Amino acid sequence: MNAPEGPLATLLALEARARRARDVAELAFVAVNETHDLLPYRQAALWRPSGLVAVSGVARPEPRAPFTEWIERLMRARVAAGPTTLDGATLGDSDWAEWLPRHALLLPFASGAAVLFAREEAFSSSEIALAEALADVWGHALVSLEARSRPRFRLPRRPALIALLLAAAGFLPVPLTVLVPASVVARGATVMRAPLDGVVERVHVQPNDAVASGQPLFDLDPTELAARLAVAEKAAASAEAERHQTSQ
Repeated sequence: MNAPEGPLATLLALEARARRARDVAELAFVAVNETHDLLPYRQAALWRPSGLVAVSGVARPEPRAPFTEWIERLMRARVAAGPTTLDGATLGDSDWAEWLPRHALLLPFASGAAVLFAREEAFSSSEIALAEALADVWGHALVSLEARSRPRFRLPRRPALIALLLAAAGFLPVPLTVLVPASVVARGATVMRAPLDGVVERVHVQPNDAVASGQPLFDLDPTELAARLAVAEKAAASAEAERHQTSQ
């Protein structure tokens, strides 16, 4: 029997990753980052009624950031409509163009959560069908992980047995852990600098784009550079006049 190829193979691999996820954070990372192999997009976000869980390309979304608050309002207002495509140009939302590309695909889960993909091109019917199948798997995996994280221990109703258990618990070693803020950095990171100071006029790349060596990333506003050039040319002309006068 031949192994599946193309989008079907990618779908099965993503489903397997979802079933192997150890917690909600790992499942959310797979959903918003690795789904790009199946469904090309520029931005993705996973939301639960309790708040935004993950955003593509970001280690942890900032809870009170303007983008976080805006997309939470969008997801909360649209999730009840079921799987749907959104067109930022026709929704009448003045903030859409600031945060997302024109076309978006919203896929709710059975647990009340939802995932959103956004890009410049509209989503085809085949892409939507693949995404819906994958979202169904994510929904079941999310419910399973949430149930696994809930405490299941129940104390017995007998007071004597409760006292005995509490006394025994006092002799058990208690591991201590400390939570500290951390950041994820690239291995072998490269700092990119412009040779001149100035204001960025145009950016040539989008988030999550792959770039090559020598590829232009942005343009600087030429106004300040042109003013510096004009001053330098006048200074050069003045120096040339002084040299000529001195030589006479």
